[in-house]
Parts: sequence; structure tokens; C-alpha cells
Amino acid sequence: MKKHIEKIIAVVLIASAIICFYIFRLDRYFSYENISQVKELILRFGVFAPLIFYILYIVFNLIILPTMFFNILAGYLYGIGWGYLLSITGMSIGLVCSFFAARYLFKDDFQRKFASNKIVSQIEQYTHKHPMWTVIFFRIFFIFPYNMQNVAYGLTTIAAKDYIIGSIIGVAPITLGHVLIGVLIERAAMDSSSVKNVMMWVGLIIAIVASIFFTSLLVKKIFNKNNDTVSNDTAKEQIDG
Repeated sequence: MKKHIEKIIAVVLIASAIICFYIFRLDRYFSYENISQVKELILRFGVFAPLIFYILYIVFNLIILPTMFFNILAGYLYGIGWGYLLSITGMSIGLVCSFFAARYLFKDDFQRKFASNKIVSQIEQYTHKHPMWTVIFFRIFFIFPYNMQNVAYGLTTIAAKDYIIGSIIGVAPITLGHVLIGVLIERAAMDSSSVKNVMMWVGLIIAIVASIFFTSLLVKKIFNKNNDTVSNDTAKEQIDG
């Protein structure tokens, strides 16, 4: 009973936070155009500014909202070294929190209802066979948003160790890219329109690479299936003969 109440409270809080975020248009404060104003707001907290970053990473991960802006802001505020350290630790803390929250609250219900589903069972088999590499791949080629991945992995039976290590390795390259964008914005070497263009091209390249990868997997699966069918038919003919 206690856990059911916790689930209801969690769902209500998440839904309320998302609704308020967009109703009150809070998203406009987390845009590249307003990055200088956000910088001034963050710096008001002085030595506690990094703590504000960590809180934002955790909250945004828990309510399944993007955290890319904070990586860029970290580079804009603190430069490549401290900015990257702040963003990678913030990303790591956030993805761990949302993973364990989903696992604690919803994993049992999800497994009970969907474990027998063909797609879910195939995903489970693959994550059991290549746990860490699966996480690394989907983090690098972020076909699915990071925060949704956190929840999705929390609902599976993947080991927390494989998820955490794979996630940190997987998010490291793109996080560095975001921090570098923040540094370039601070140096006036890149404006908001340039950022959008870069993100568009990066997304397009990742989509193309991912499409090629999944198409090759599908072709390989069909090819292996046809070979198995031919082999079975041959064996049957030999037995009948």
C-alpha cells in the first residue's frame, strides 16, 4: 500500500512539474538566447552555484526534461576544464537518480505486465548479452532522449553497475561537445542560430549512422533466418529421402 501511494505521489509531482514548466513558460529561461541572463542568476549564489547546477540536473532528470542546456551553461560559466567536470558529474548524478527512482517505483509493475511482451523480452535478452555496450551505444547515438533512457533502463533487469558505467562513458563525448559550445558562445565565436545549426547537423549525422546500423542488423537477422529455413528444409528433405 505504501509503495502504491509513493507511485501516485511521484506521478502527480512529475506531471505537475512538467505542466507548470510549460504553462508558466519556464523553458524560455533555459534557451541559448537568454544564457547571459541565466549566468547572472546562477552567479548570485556565489560558491553555492555548482550546487544549484547539481539540483537542476537531478530535478530535470527526474521529471524527464532535457539537461543539455546546463552542459552548455557550465562551459559558458566555467570554461572547458571546470565546466566539463561540473557537467559530467551533474549528468552522472542526475541519470543515476532517475534510474533508481524508476527502478524502485515502477520496475516490478512493468516486469509483471510486460515481461512476456516479445519486444521487451528481446530487449532484455540483448541487454543481458551485451549490457554495458548496449548502454554505451544508445548513449552515444542518442536516438532516444537521455532522460527517457534513464527511465527505460530502470524498468529493465540490467545491473546498476553496467548501466552507470556504460552511461557515464556514453555521455562523456556529447557532454564535452556541449561544454565546448558554451565556451564558444562565451567567447562570442558562436551565436544561438549557430548552435541550432550545429545541433541539427549532429542530430542528422547520428540519425543516419543509427539508421545504417539498425538496417544492417535487420538485414543480418533476415539473412540468418533465411539460412536457418534453408538448412531446416534441406535436413527435412534428407530425412524424407
